[in-house]
Amino acid sequence: MNRLGWYWSRARAMSPPEVAWRVGRLASEAAAPVLQRARRPRDVDWEATFAGFRDGIGRPVLLDRTRAADLARRFPAEAAAVVAAADSCRSGRFAFFGQEPVELGPGPIDWQLDPRTGFRWPAVPAARIDHRTVPADPKWIWELNRLQHLPWLAQAWLFTGDEGYAHAALDQLDGWLEQNPVGHGIAWRGAFEVGVRALSITAALQGLRDAPSLTRERYARAVAMLSESAPLLWRQRSRFSSANNHLVGEMAGLAAIAILHPEIPGARRWERRAVGVLSREAERQILPDGAGAEQTTVYQLFCSDLFLVPAALLRLRGDRVPEPILDGLRRGARYLRTLLGDGDPLPRYGDDDGGIALRLLPDQVPDVHRHLAAVSAVLGEGPGDLASAWLAGPADGRDVAPDPVPRELYAPDGGLVVMRREDRRITMDVGPLGYLSIAAHGHADACPSR
Repeated sequence: MNRLGWYWSRARAMSPPEVAWRVGRLASEAAAPVLQRARRPRDVDWEATFAGFRDGIGRPVLLDRTRAADLARRFPAEAAAVVAAADSCRSGRFAFFGQEPVELGPGPIDWQLDPRTGFRWPAVPAARIDHRTVPADPKWIWELNRLQHLPWLAQAWLFTGDEGYAHAALDQLDGWLEQNPVGHGIAWRGAFEVGVRALSITAALQGLRDAPSLTRERYARAVAMLSESAPLLWRQRSRFSSANNHLVGEMAGLAAIAILHPEIPGARRWERRAVGVLSREAERQILPDGAGAEQTTVYQLFCSDLFLVPAALLRLRGDRVPEPILDGLRRGARYLRTLLGDGDPLPRYGDDDGGIALRLLPDQVPDVHRHLAAVSAVLGEGPGDLASAWLAGPADGRDVAPDPVPRELYAPDGGLVVMRREDRRITMDVGPLGYLSIAAHGHADACPSR
């Protein structure tokens, strides 16, 4: 579809209020650079705030050295896999979507270059980039610029004590910050990318907080970028027909910035707003029967993981997680467990290119069993792998098995029927297509049986 055709088709799916809102947002973005400069953290006692950050004062602790030693003993194979993944990224080797790795070289990374096609995305204001009309798919470069490998490097530093991992993580972050000023380049094309990337950077920074190579200047530079990201995420949040998993990712990133970096201006306000939206969206995007509103199992995993990370951070801080978020995670997990039964594969219907919210393990594609383990951990039912153990925090001695699930299912809200006879499962779609006016990621698929 050509550019005008795409915009015409998209506009037809919008209500008049949405059209008015989008026009207004375009106008407001013209003033965005001025607003961003005004919101940079000024007159900050960086010496004191850096010391507070290193001591974990006023914020939850997600990745830390004491727990790393315990988790490496409990999950040696997974810890070794994380270190191996960190070695690959340290040498400039990256792989996404289950494809063959791409070599970016041992030197500084060109964060705008797609090595598969040779296309270099322009270093211009993000609003001027039309990613639908260039000779390259933006998904690969977006995945690279989510910086989801930085938590691997941070964990490798914690597991091994080899400062080379911390150097690699901080050198790559320095290079990224230099090449990608706020609002410029393909990495800033869309608030969703900003939100998912914020999860990676905030988690990695915390894991690196006792590394000698994390200087006060590096810390201040990263926090300044996060501080500018916060109003951008709120101002550019997805609404109306776009308020699907993108809105959840944007608010998850905003919540992580505010919770893990309370020193930024307006952190309490950003946290309150983000958690409020997440509480409302948990009721909308995880339907009453537990199905994902977008009618795709892979995107349901992604969306639920995006709810899960802020929930884990609130729990680690000792705060009560809003019940709508917890209830959404519970009913979504129960739905997925029913689909899996006693060992069936996850039915794959709808779009199948969903991502992972926070990559604490080197999986390239979403894994339903890891997701369910993480949900159980945050709900206090006991961690099942390395990632869920990080999210759960220090063990409290509980190991509660989830409630048993039925063998058959009728999900009237999600429009799915599951029937089982002996070792066979039949899955039928009996509901309307998709979510919101653009049907989001739903397909008119024929679901496989087994």
